[in-house]
Amino acid sequence: MKRRQPRVTVPVNFRLDTELVDQLTTHAKANRLTFSAEAKARLLSSFDTKPEQSLHDFRASWLSQLRDAIEAGVPKQEIEAGWRVLLAIEAEWAKFCGTIEGKLSTSEGKLPPYIRIPRVRELLRGASPSLPD
Repeated sequence: MKRRQPRVTVPVNFRLDTELVDQLTTHAKANRLTFSAEAKARLLSSFDTKPEQSLHDFRASWLSQLRDAIEAGVPKQEIEAGWRVLLAIEAEWAKFCGTIEGKLSTSEGKLPPYIRIPRVRELLRGASPSLPD
């Protein structure tokens, strides 16, 4: 049976600003990690590619956060007034998104509607799941 080769770590020496070192140290203590482990985790996470957020995703996230903030900060006897405000804001968001989609759906001169461009659709509506073959 073949033995696994041990991972080789290489010491790296580079300079950082004192402020950045202090921030990394503070976060390392809060996460109960060594300074090196915290720096390594942050470096590794910087290589993760995250998909861009669509307008639809941003809208849903923002409205959810606003709803939570209002529900947490408004007295229970006034919560219905807060919900009415949220409904009005959601209606404005829907109108805004509809206007944007309408402008992207119309063509200018010889150009086809921009909404037909997959990347434009993805930015507006989010990535659609691929259908099986």
